[in-house]
Amino acid sequence: MNIVKKQNLLLVKKVSKYIKPYTLKLILLFLCILCGILFSLVQPLLWGEIITDLFKKDINSVYTNIKYVLMASIANSIVNFIQSYLFNFSTTNIVYDLKTDMYNKILDFPIKVYLTKLV
Repeated sequence: MNIVKKQNLLLVKKVSKYIKPYTLKLILLFLCILCGILFSLVQPLLWGEIITDLFKKDINSVYTNIKYVLMASIANSIVNFIQSYLFNFSTTNIVYDLKTDMYNKILDFPIKVYLTKLV
């Protein structure tokens, strides 16, 4: 059991080496996810207000709440766009760094390795 924990710790250290340069973008990604959840939760509340205002026949409040729903939808779309951009940027660059390090490691092997082991 102790060996598994050591291996997991080593794996976390190796992964953190690749994630560390992108910490700011990943924190922004996390904040975008939270904002997206917040905007998604606000919309049903606003629709509920619209429905109750319709029964009260308060048209001015209905228009105001519809404006709020539209603003929340637009904000949610913008946050989702930023979220997808940050996610794609981070994952692409992390995978690129992994591939580059692996390629450089393979280049450092002596020729003897390629002569003795057939692919």
